[in-house]
Amino acid sequence: MTADSEAARTWQPLHPGSYLHLREGPGFRLVKDTRQGRPPSRTVLDEAPELALVVLLSSPRTVKEIADEGLADQLASFLEHDFAAVCDGSAVLLTTRLRRWPIPYLAL
Repeated sequence: MTADSEAARTWQPLHPGSYLHLREGPGFRLVKDTRQGRPPSRTVLDEAPELALVVLLSSPRTVKEIADEGLADQLASFLEHDFAAVCDGSAVLLTTRLRRWPIPYLAL
């Protein structure tokens, strides 16, 4: 087993993507977090820097690129809430984007 596959094996159970959703609305994003080991929560991202970081992290970016955009504080907040992760100097968004409601609305 390589170091990468070992890291993936230990990381995956702690970060199931299907329990951290990003729903897009007009001028806001709603993050619903129902991951195990934490109380369920909903977070509304509606400030311009937060929304800019969501867009920026639609593909992996280096921490330096994020800092150069003036979004280092927002990245720290996303990391604190486990909405993003940093590996080898690159940040990624951990949420999955719901494009439509695939499950009954009462479940969300």
